[in-house]
Amino acid sequence: MVSNSEMISKPKEQSKSIGGKVHLPNGDSLAISCVGNSELDQGIISNDLHTGKVKGTGRLKGDLYYWPHSDRDRTRFPFPQSTSRASKAFDLIHGDIWGPYKIPTYDGNRFFLTLVDDYSRMVWIFLLKLKSDVPTVIKDFIDLVKTQFNSAIKVFRTDNETEFFDSHCTDMFRNAGVVHQSFCVYTPRQNGVVERKHRQILEVVRAIKFQGRIPLRFWGFCLQNVVYLINRIPSTALAGKSPFEMFYGRPPRLQHLRVLGSLCYVIVTDRSDKFGARAEPAVHMGYSSTQKGYRLYSLTNKLFFVSRDVSFKEYTFPFKTTTSTGRRPNAQQFIDAYDAFIIDSSSEVSEIALDSVIAPSPSPEDFSAPNLEASSAPNPEASSAPNPADPASETLQQPHFTSPPTAVMPHPTVSPLHDFPEEGLRKSIRTSKPPSWLNGFVHGMPKASPSTALGSSYPMFAYMSYVSLSPPYFKAFFSFSVVTEPTFYAAALRDPKWIAAMDTELQAL
Repeated sequence: MVSNSEMISKPKEQSKSIGGKVHLPNGDSLAISCVGNSELDQGIISNDLHTGKVKGTGRLKGDLYYWPHSDRDRTRFPFPQSTSRASKAFDLIHGDIWGPYKIPTYDGNRFFLTLVDDYSRMVWIFLLKLKSDVPTVIKDFIDLVKTQFNSAIKVFRTDNETEFFDSHCTDMFRNAGVVHQSFCVYTPRQNGVVERKHRQILEVVRAIKFQGRIPLRFWGFCLQNVVYLINRIPSTALAGKSPFEMFYGRPPRLQHLRVLGSLCYVIVTDRSDKFGARAEPAVHMGYSSTQKGYRLYSLTNKLFFVSRDVSFKEYTFPFKTTTSTGRRPNAQQFIDAYDAFIIDSSSEVSEIALDSVIAPSPSPEDFSAPNLEASSAPNPEASSAPNPADPASETLQQPHFTSPPTAVMPHPTVSPLHDFPEEGLRKSIRTSKPPSWLNGFVHGMPKASPSTALGSSYPMFAYMSYVSLSPPYFKAFFSFSVVTEPTFYAAALRDPKWIAAMDTELQAL
């Protein structure tokens, strides 16, 4: 029923033969002038529900909306949206208990107590083994607020759990001057702040757990880490500020945040073993509340510890490897993953490496003196510039190995000394090097011969040539080697360039 016919779409004039009337609450009756359809904005109805002007909504039966007229058919009244807010921290604390969970944490906790500050939306969470531990935790929290923040809790709002109304809690609230409030039975909406916070915490815990495949026995660490993050994330309920900023009055630092459940390497401080590893693989499990470091789970000894010297691999999750293979993560597999030589069967190098690995152990004769006479001497004509038209020169430029080099040599099985055949004296196979004073000079290297230890199948001088250099560049290149540095003072006095350099140096002083 509307007061203006313009609010009705497609109006139809009411027939006088029907003669319908509408009865008003004051007893008057009005004739129906026209009928039609009318649509209301959904936002108007939702807003009116919170203001209390609308007592309820009827149910559609046929073409009419039926409004219950008896207490038997009446539903619960709508809950108005709360607009009140605490003016400062600790004026109102919301509390609730969650649990028990079917799988306890690694240290036996099945419950957790959540406390939310109404002003800043700061969250504190406490893991509990039993519900009877609630009075002790609340007493410690009241002492913490008094000592660390020089403040006091005024109102403590909880549900109707018996743990909040036993003699210990009642006496504790009375002695501390705290007003203990509770909501009506079967009305958790009156404690919606902490109820919604529980839902947010559990949703984020599930997301983190599924990402890293963290075992269920570590759900307590996931819970604490999620609360740590929620307190530092901006919220729309706080006008874009984080609970940490509202509580402490400064923005939080986020540079140290890392992915929970990711692989990390911790620097080993005990270096008694000179050949031992310098880093130990671990799993990131959160942040320490009493130490300036990360809380880690060692993959070597399966223990928890705190360290600050950590290098993270945030895209590797060790517990994912556990679930996919059905075995626990082994520390050795994460150590070898970065040190082992990964062989690709599609490459030629891998074939050489595989052949060398599976090759049998050499006999003692393989370790005798090398036969230098068997090595072919290089062609003397190769010292000149190679001719591109000559097929032999192309062969020298692109040599082909007839036998692959050994990539990995296994430990030989050496027989006793008296089993080796007697051999004559042999020459040293140590590689000779030019003297150091020739460094930086262009000089002719001695030609290799089969009878010397410098013999090589592919000497460098056989591939180097200055024919392609232009004459100016050739002169400039050799001019660098012409300049000689004097080795004593008398020689420097005979060079005018060195005298000018010394004068310039003295003037600079």
